[in-house]
This record gives sequence, structure tokens and C-alpha cells, in this order.
Amino acid sequence: MKKYILSILALAAIAFVGCEKDDIDDAGGKQISGQVINFGAGALESRTIYESTDSKQIHWQTGDKVRIYCAQAIGGVTNVENSGDDVAYADYAVTVNATDKSFATIALAEGSSPLLWGGSGIAHKFYAVYPHDAAVDVSDDGVVTFPINRNQICYIQTADEKAADTDASKYTYVARPDMSNAYMVASSEANPVDYVSNGTDHNNVWLDFKPIMTTINIVVKGPQNLVNGQPDSNTTADPSLVTGVSIISTITTNTTASMSQFVYDIEKAMITGSQAGTGTASEQTETTFISPRNSDGLDAVTLKQGETLCLTAFLPPMAQETAEALNRDIKIRVHTTGGNKTLSLEDATALLPSAKGAIKLPAMYTPITNSNWITPLDGNIYVSQMSIPGTHDAATYSGTIGDLGQTQQYSIDQQWDMGIRAFDFRPALFGTWYIFVWGDNLEMWNWHGVTKTDLKFEAGLDAIIAKMTEGSSTYSGGKDEFAIVIFKHEDEFGLDFEWESGVQTKNRDTKTWQSHMQTILEKYKDKIVQFKPDLTIDECRGKIIVLCRDWTPYTDTGVPTYGGYMGWSHNRAGSKAEEIYGPSGKTVQDNFYIQDCYEEDEADLQQGETFLEVKAAVIKDFLNEAATFHTTDTKKNVWMINHTSGYSDVSSISGTMSEYQYNAEYQNPRFYSYLTGSEFTITTSQGELSFNEGEKPVGSTGIVMMDWVGTRQINGYTVFGDLLPQAIIDNNYKYRMKRKGE
Repeated sequence: MKKYILSILALAAIAFVGCEKDDIDDAGGKQISGQVINFGAGALESRTIYESTDSKQIHWQTGDKVRIYCAQAIGGVTNVENSGDDVAYADYAVTVNATDKSFATIALAEGSSPLLWGGSGIAHKFYAVYPHDAAVDVSDDGVVTFPINRNQICYIQTADEKAADTDASKYTYVARPDMSNAYMVASSEANPVDYVSNGTDHNNVWLDFKPIMTTINIVVKGPQNLVNGQPDSNTTADPSLVTGVSIISTITTNTTASMSQFVYDIEKAMITGSQAGTGTASEQTETTFISPRNSDGLDAVTLKQGETLCLTAFLPPMAQETAEALNRDIKIRVHTTGGNKTLSLEDATALLPSAKGAIKLPAMYTPITNSNWITPLDGNIYVSQMSIPGTHDAATYSGTIGDLGQTQQYSIDQQWDMGIRAFDFRPALFGTWYIFVWGDNLEMWNWHGVTKTDLKFEAGLDAIIAKMTEGSSTYSGGKDEFAIVIFKHEDEFGLDFEWESGVQTKNRDTKTWQSHMQTILEKYKDKIVQFKPDLTIDECRGKIIVLCRDWTPYTDTGVPTYGGYMGWSHNRAGSKAEEIYGPSGKTVQDNFYIQDCYEEDEADLQQGETFLEVKAAVIKDFLNEAATFHTTDTKKNVWMINHTSGYSDVSSISGTMSEYQYNAEYQNPRFYSYLTGSEFTITTSQGELSFNEGEKPVGSTGIVMMDWVGTRQINGYTVFGDLLPQAIIDNNYKYRMKRKGE
């Protein structure tokens, strides 16, 4: 953020009496220096027109604000930190003429100081930009630095808005774009003598604004069934819950500027560096996400067969030769809960620089499965930078666990298809046992506390590996995905003991457990990637990252083999595992932040506090911390594990299903609101509740472990198990993550 100071020249110029003789004589006896400069919008019918021949336009609205810069002017505000430039600027508000739309007036915005003529002998060069944003910076020669917003929200039109929009009738849902992303520029040169004469100063300096962004209307069609590989109009497909679209480009449009901004030269009408064309081998995949905000406040639209949704995206401009190559380098991805579709563009003519076009996507054919959301992301991205949805006690859907300890209802396969990529397993031994002595038929099963599930630990790994290798003629499978498995040694009934020299030391047979686990991981070693803090996506594709909470599988030489050790079994609110081990076995400090406050005893409650409130506060603290990972170099390889899971005492039996559901109903909608910045009211087990958590800073969520994924409601509790995991997935497309070497 730039620092600005009010120029004292404005008051000095107005009060100045002893002006130069030229300033008086050239204006018919009127003093020029210090006079207010008046502006007008010169575009026909107060509209701005794209550079392309189709002349599609953007309409001004009364109240829109622009910022006008002039190095020769006085008054206004002076930017004293703009690369040594001393450029005065002022903010002006647009008013569309109600009776004569051939022009618009631009009047000084409330609270702004006007630009003043600097003298008659000086040609004044004006540069204007929309929007009037402090993040937009203009030099004295008209070179503008614009931020790139990769998180754009469109608002679904109300019935009245749609009725007033003649183009809206073509679609079921039409979303109003956030016009603050529709960057526009204007320039004009004026001599004060021509504008201050005959004792008047009311002649306008006219500014013709032009949009510079590549603007796309993206039309999404509802799902349709396929029969024998062909669209079938005789059956009705299940509706899809669309949470947005992402635009994925493998071309770096501006190789000389930061990936978070681009530099535009108003005089040359082109992006700086874009003349380099399609560039070099170092180009990387970039994404932009467009969310539809519905009338219910949620960033999701239920799209039925035959229905359409029109969203508008704004992309930075690019060189013509770059645009001509887009047909092989641009993809549009439709994001839906339970699966996503990525479509390559066969015709990129709608994406010409500084033009406006429309892209109509084909119908989403059902079934929409296998949410391969990692596949499109740039392979050099650090895994630590990502937002990854995970399941707490992932195996508790299975077997006879019943009400006690159940936290999930969908299988590992189904969790994968929802986009879950982190799985919490609790392996413990089970088999014949005698007095303090295990039999020879021990196997490793997933448990939750003292309750055994019907899923073996190896079966859970096999299910994940199968999802990473399956494919079909129309789907590439999960070979470019990866998974994270987090596990800890759970108690075996609490009945087994470890003995040393005749003394009971632990209530878990740790040595036997470690021996079995080492054998299992050896079996899967070709599918396990050795953990290190700076793992990249490409290093992990098609493999499993193993994170061990309370044990590291070492070789005899003391070098860890298959996992990252986190030294964490349970922890209180806000605690952090202090160390992990890299490939060399040496301690690496501060690479894990872990929040797993799951019950009142872990929450350090103060007087008047409730567990749910404390839990919500630490979740938010950790989300805010994770959001800094892509902008803070020292944190770029910190791994965040943040649990929304937990339970609150609402029944007589601690750890029952209703307690986990009650907590999920409290936490999951709250953090969906915080991730998306949305406001909504929903029906819960406690009646109507409203959520308005503000908006999380742009950046990672880390790995978020949660209960009851895949469903909006369960047993009368509104748990947001469909929307929260998808919001975490979508978050990966809304900001730029650090890459290897950055």
C-alpha cells in the first residue's frame, strides 16, 4: 500500500496573488495557475468501447469513481513514493446524464481535493484509471500497475434485474460481475490556455475510457445423462450444485512482472513485456476463479438439466500472438460438489486481448465423479501452499462402530470422489491374544478410540491407490492426484501392555505395533513419497504422503524411510508440533502447525467461555496464519493441519455421533462463511441461524480435517459437508501459490 500526503500546493496556488505574467496574459487577463480543471467522459452514450471490431461495450453507472493523474497539475494528492515520481491525482465520480446520454459528467468525488492547472506554458498530460483503487499505481508517463484479482464474485440477478436486462432472458441464471475488475484507462493532453479563457474555466478536458481486460461471458449448461456414450434427452439427470468456474492458462501473459500484478502502458496500449509472445519454458499454469453468489447468500447454484448459468470473467490483457495460441493452452473448469469437469477450448477467438466474447460450454455429462482437482494445478507448486480438504477418522463409516465414535458416513472411494485428499487413519492391532501376549494372527485395523471399524489399514491404503490408478476412455483417472495419510497408534481396547524387565511401561504394545507398521509401509514403498517440507505437486502425483503423528518408521541406520514425524498425539487449543524430520534425519524446526482441540478438556476454557466458541476462535486463528504462507518466504514450507472436527457435550454419552454432528453444525457453516465471505441464514437443529463471519484473507487454508463430509444435513444437523470441502478445493484457484525456487 502506497503512502500518500495531501499536497499543500493547492492552497498555496489559490492564495497566490503574485502569479507569473504569462499565466494572466495568455488567458485574457485571467489567472491560470491554480484554477480548477474540469473533466468529462467523452465516450458515446457514456459507454466505453472495447478495442475489438465487435465494439461491445461497458456501461457507466452513476456513482462509479475514477482516479485522474497529472504530473504537471497541482492540488489533489501527491504520491511521494511512486518510483521517485511526483504525480498529483484526484478522485472523480461519474454522473450519467439523465436526458442526454451523449455525454457524462465527471465531478470531484466527495472528500477529494481537485486537480488544478499548473500554469499556462505547460502542456498537461492526463491519465485516468478505473477503478479508483490505492492498489493501482500510475507513473508520470502513463505506465499503470494493476493488481490481478484471481478471486472474482458474480452476483445472481434478482427477478427485477433480470426483467430489466434484455440479454438475460437467454439464460436461466445471469450473474452481475464485479465491475471493479473491469479495468479501464484513458488519456488526454491539454494546454491550459485552451481551457481557461474569456474569464471562464468551465471547458471540460474530455477523457475517452477504454476497457483493457479480456472479458468473457461463460455459459455453463446443466447436466445431461449419457447412454451408450451419447447424450440422452429421454432421461432426466440429477441436478448439479455448481460452485464456480475456473480459467486455467499455461501461458504467462506478462513475463516481466509479478504474477500478482501486471503493468500496462497507456500510451502504447499494451501490457509491458507482452511483446515477448508466448514466452519461454519457464511459463507456469495460472488460474482465476469466478464464484456465483446466489440470492440465498451461498456461492452455489443448483443447475438442472436444460438450465444455463452465465458468469463474467475479467482476465489481464495479453499480446496478440499469445492470444492466437490460446486454443491449446486455455481450459475452463466447472466446479461442482462431488466432482468437476475440465474442458479444453477448441476455439479461442472469444479471448482476444481487450475484447469481449462469449464461450458456451457443453453440458456436464453424468455421472460427474472423481474430482481430480489437483491435476490442473502447476506441478512446481509447493504442497505446503495448498488448501486440502480432509476427513477426521476417515474409516468410521464402516462396520459396527454404530453411534459411538462415528464421524463419517461415506466410504473412502466416495470421500475421494468428493475431492477429499487427506485421510485420518487410526491403525491398531487386532487378533488372538492371551494374558499380556499376542497370538500370531495379528492384523492392523482402523479404530476410533476403543472402537474397531471394519476397515483394515491396508484396505484403506488400497482404496486410495485404486482411485489414483483407475481411468477410462473419457477420464484420465487419478494418476496426477496425490493423497495424504495421517495416522497414529490407537489403543487396542486399552487392554494390551508393554513390559520391560517385569515392569509395565505402557498400555499399548508399541514395539509389536511398530514392527507390523514397518512391514506394511515396506509393502507400499513404491507408492509412498518420502516426506520433506518443500515437496512439490509434481513430486507427489500418483503417490501417498505419509504423516505419522506419534512414530516415525526408521531404518536400522536411524534414517526415516516412509513418513514425516509430527510428534503429536493430542493437543490443546493453539498448540504446535515443534519439529519434524526431513530425509536426512535432522530436526527441522517449526514446519508443522497443528490444531486438534476436540473436547472441553483440551480447550483451556476460561470463565464464561464455551468449547464451541474457543474451538471456532482457534480454527480462525489457524486459517489466518495459513493465509500468510504464500506471501511470507519464511513460511512457504510450513504445513498447517487444522481440525474443524470435535465434539460438544450434548448427550449423556461422551463421544457419541450426535456430539460430533452438533460440533460440525456449529463449525462447518461458520467457516464456509469465512472462506467465501458469504452471508446466509440456514435451518439448524437449534432453529434459524445466521452466519456472517467476514472474509478470510486470500491464501491457503492448509489441510482442513472435518467430520460428516458429503452431505448438507444428517440426522437433523446442518453440517455443510458438501459445501465446506468444495470451498476448500475452490480456494486453490483463487490465489497464486509459491513455486519451487521462489
